Amino acid sequence: MTGTEIGKAGLGCLRLKDAASIFWTSYVKDFFKKHGVAVMTIRELFDFVVDPTIADDSVDSYLEEVQQKILARGDMSAEDEIADSVFVQSYIPKTLEQVKNAEEDVIRITSGKDTGDMYYKTITGLKETLSKPSPARKELQLDANAAEESSVDLADNSNYSETESESETDEEKDSSPETDTKVPIDKKTARKENKKKVKEEKREARKNKVPKAVKKRKKKLAKAHKTR
Repeated sequence: MTGTEIGKAGLGCLRLKDAASIFWTSYVKDFFKKHGVAVMTIRELFDFVVDPTIADDSVDSYLEEVQQKILARGDMSAEDEIADSVFVQSYIPKTLEQVKNAEEDVIRITSGKDTGDMYYKTITGLKETLSKPSPARKELQLDANAAEESSVDLADNSNYSETESESETDEEKDSSPETDTKVPIDKKTARKENKKKVKEEKREARKNKVPKAVKKRKKKLAKAHKTR
């Protein structure tokens, strides 16, 4: 009977050679830790060994980042020790076919939920796959940007239609005693002149604008001439 046939709920237990390897790793880690050397947790060491995204030319930079993280963390807490113990005794699938709820786990990763107990995502390459931008994600981003631009255009049109009423309100505010004491006379005059000019231009535009009823009548007459 092999080690993968023993376990609870269909999950395999550790084989003897795997248990011996983990025990040796823990022993070496404890040895260096007693001599004041900052060491990785077993989980961090495991991820470093099996992570396919770490190329040979980036090993040094990766280890430097891990070292900075270890120094900032300081001594391992009791929670870190417990987490290492749980990790050592956990079943870790080597392929996605061995994962029971792979779809649910993918949703957990993409939604930003806690995946601290998802030990297999590095060794199976799931972490690398989900970190790359896919065409579907790019399309969703483009749709979101287009929706945002359309909402901005609608807001601009709404603001344009309310400009005249706002300008009249601003004129009333400018005439109040409180505003007169704060705004210099030359600036007030320039603002009033500018607003008057804008209002006059809009009045002229409305005068030259063809009413909708006239437009409809012209269209009807044009159609009538064509049918003759």
